[in-house]
Amino acid sequence: MSASAVSRKQPARARQVVRRHLSRAVAIALATTVVVIAALVAHGFGGNAAQASARSTEAASSQPQGSMGFGTIAANGHVYQTLDGGAHWSPVSLPADASDDSSPALTYGISASTRWVAWSAADGATSAVTVERTTDNGVTWHSVMLPALAQPEARPRDMRFIDQSHGWLVIDESPGRFSVGALFMTSDGGSTWSEAALPFAGSIYFASPSIGWLVGGQWATTQNLLEITRDGGKTWTQQAIQTPAAAQGFEPIIGVPHFFDAQNGVLPVNFGPVAGLLITHDAGRSWSQAATFTLSAGDQMAEPLVATSGRGAWVIIGHSLLVTQDSGQTWGTLSHSQSLIGVVALSFVSSTTGWALTENGSCASFKSHCSTVTSLVRTIDGGSNWATVSGVNF
Repeated sequence: MSASAVSRKQPARARQVVRRHLSRAVAIALATTVVVIAALVAHGFGGNAAQASARSTEAASSQPQGSMGFGTIAANGHVYQTLDGGAHWSPVSLPADASDDSSPALTYGISASTRWVAWSAADGATSAVTVERTTDNGVTWHSVMLPALAQPEARPRDMRFIDQSHGWLVIDESPGRFSVGALFMTSDGGSTWSEAALPFAGSIYFASPSIGWLVGGQWATTQNLLEITRDGGKTWTQQAIQTPAAAQGFEPIIGVPHFFDAQNGVLPVNFGPVAGLLITHDAGRSWSQAATFTLSAGDQMAEPLVATSGRGAWVIIGHSLLVTQDSGQTWGTLSHSQSLIGVVALSFVSSTTGWALTENGSCASFKSHCSTVTSLVRTIDGGSNWATVSGVNF
């Protein structure tokens, strides 16, 4: 099935992944060329803090694209962009329809003028998903309504573009405990979309118009399966992940793969007692264990986050920060400041400079009067020290 556009002008021992804040996601895209990292976050902190918050904006993207100095960040219904490498930030507008409180929206931008927004609205027993695109910084939006989905709870889960033309949108149709998803694909910048089945709803990463990965699980709260496509998302095949001897009996929590170049990439995995850093030298056809690190008990349920820049990679699993500067051949742990606690998105633009979005909450009493503080933090020494960026308010 496909959809076309109209134009208008606006003003087993499966472990559950511990993510933060119900139905919210954040993204950060900060680079000399755009690099976007997305992290879906779920399960409210301390009760109803997330439900009481304003409509959240989910955001996602993948490969390096865009112009020098451009970047975006999105969280809690707010989207900001920079045109000077992060020195200054300004809010960006979304289409009026996407400002409704009915469901979270995904946003993705590859330049100061071009971005996409996907959002859903329930209509009785079905759900309608709309994708809107602007190429003039929000002055005009081109709208596409995707075919109706059978589940009224269906919503956008992840969105990725690798250039102005090729993009993918994951729809989460999970009716409850089971993970059910659909994939919509475009090769003309979002003017038309075609639909393909997914083995489950999850996070995606594409290295080219044909090769990509899906991370998730058969249960809505697990992230223990890795699937690969070699035909642009039409079909998927499961890739096996070897479990270290020290983690036998635990199912993995798999991070989203990222690449240093066309052939070499990294795949972080939380195996429970240990973190595994897997690498590939054949464009992701196979993955081998490069290093393992012992995890504290408090980090054994955390989702791995990864950022790459040049030959460097930074992996955060809970409180642990793991670093390589040689495309994953050798790894080390890095002590970091308290400002890096509660990371939900991560991006690096050089061996020294990176940004992270953090979310930390507290409750005045048990599961009541809860609040969450979302902050953008920056490092200029490779990740040892982090400071809050002023002027960006979530």
